[in-house]
Amino acid sequence: MATCEKCGTTFTPIPQAGEVVSLRILCPKCEAAKRAERQARLQGSAVSRSPASKPADPQQPRRAPAPAASGASPTPAGIPRSAAAVRTAPPATPPPAPKPPAPSASHAPHATPHKHDAPVHPPGTHRESYVQKEQDRTTMVGGIVAGILVLITVIVVVIIGMKHKAEAARALARSNEVEEFLVHMQKFNLESEEDCKSAIDLGERETSKYTGEKTESEIGGIIARAKSSLERIHQVRDLKERLDNIEKQLAEIATLTSEQLTEIRRKLVDIEKDASVVGAEFTARVGVCRNKIDDVFVEKLHDEAKSFADQNPDKLRLALTKYQHAEDEALSAFEKVFKKDKEREPIYQKRYTDIIAESDALCEKVFTPAIINNTPWTDLLAGDQAKNWNPSQVQGFTQRIENGVLDIVGPDKDANREAIMSIGDREQWRDFTMEMEFTIESGETQIYFRIGKRADNTVESYNLTTELAGGLQKNTKYTAVGSFIGSKLSFKVGDFDPYESDVKWTQSRRGGIALKIPDGTKMRITKFRVKELRKTL
Repeated sequence: MATCEKCGTTFTPIPQAGEVVSLRILCPKCEAAKRAERQARLQGSAVSRSPASKPADPQQPRRAPAPAASGASPTPAGIPRSAAAVRTAPPATPPPAPKPPAPSASHAPHATPHKHDAPVHPPGTHRESYVQKEQDRTTMVGGIVAGILVLITVIVVVIIGMKHKAEAARALARSNEVEEFLVHMQKFNLESEEDCKSAIDLGERETSKYTGEKTESEIGGIIARAKSSLERIHQVRDLKERLDNIEKQLAEIATLTSEQLTEIRRKLVDIEKDASVVGAEFTARVGVCRNKIDDVFVEKLHDEAKSFADQNPDKLRLALTKYQHAEDEALSAFEKVFKKDKEREPIYQKRYTDIIAESDALCEKVFTPAIINNTPWTDLLAGDQAKNWNPSQVQGFTQRIENGVLDIVGPDKDANREAIMSIGDREQWRDFTMEMEFTIESGETQIYFRIGKRADNTVESYNLTTELAGGLQKNTKYTAVGSFIGSKLSFKVGDFDPYESDVKWTQSRRGGIALKIPDGTKMRITKFRVKELRKTL
């Protein structure tokens, strides 16, 4: 768009046709007026320079009017004047006048021959027609473009609609496929080995049918359950096969050695751990086998130990080792039936006590004074043994070993606990002798022999106290010696009478040595050593 610099009209510029009449921006109307004005100036200038512009000769006749155009007719009579005037042809042009004589050279020596001017159209008529045509053409082009855009829009809408329809169809087909796959997976019987394998194979092979879908977690769960079920099926089958094999072996249990029974018991213990996976009936079968082995195994160990001792009088220490094995197994079997099986409990108790009695008798033969004297001492306050003491953590309780001396301070009174420190827990001493030197500054200490998991009345003990009349004296050094061989305990402090005890079969028969220290106790031990006569297997 442009603005006319003359009248201020806003218009659409069109290409200039013909001669440029102004350097200013003019609208078509002002442009036409400018052209007419210029044309008039040009015509006036030409007339003033031509001889024809002189006044006409009075004697020259006037040019007659030109005849009417061919085909024109006079106004018919009877037609109204106004209508006739509309249809009447324009007046005829008068005939041309005779040419005037040519002027002499002296009159117009430089005159230019006269030329007829070209007809002039009314001002602005040609340009306005051009503008109108351009506007019509622009309108037509715009209409065509608009029509094309509408057509394109319709085509795009149709294509998009078809695409959405196709996508919806594909989505529906995909949804049906996923749902059908889920239904198929749900039909597998996960109690069947074959179905579990098929479910796992299909699920892992056709992951594209559910990956990224809402059913993915559910199908994944089916696969996981199938794997778990398949593993359980294999485990159950394996357990059953192993138990079947054991039952076949136990059918001839009398012919089996203790080594063979030991291996069978080990396998049975492994089966027993997972027996519940198979079921109650299977667990009961395992229990029957276990009892059958226990009944025979301990008896077999006992018979073998007794037979070996009778046949090998020169190998009594090795025979004692066999009795030790029988004793430990008899105790384990008794603890299983104690207060649980009233029928078998007395049988297992008698078997255990018989083994203990025979073992004690054998100990007296093996551990002679000569054997005891030749056994080396182990210093419990020096070397690696000094690091083997196991103290409890109680507020205020301290113990320190330095230069072969053990200093002990009991716990705080408000700790409301007694402290314990032990040694030999790892070795689990059975038959040994001991010697210690100690001084009690205040309080008391209780010493335990063959201590197991706890310090209670199942463990033999002796009280070292300065709190009783006629007892130990404070700040006085004492030497204590003792021995624990078989079921006999002997312990003597200084000049006091020795303490002798025949340990009951219910007492602990292996373990370390422990000191129980209450609050208010201060004690120093300058010597503590043992001779381990029989090592635990």
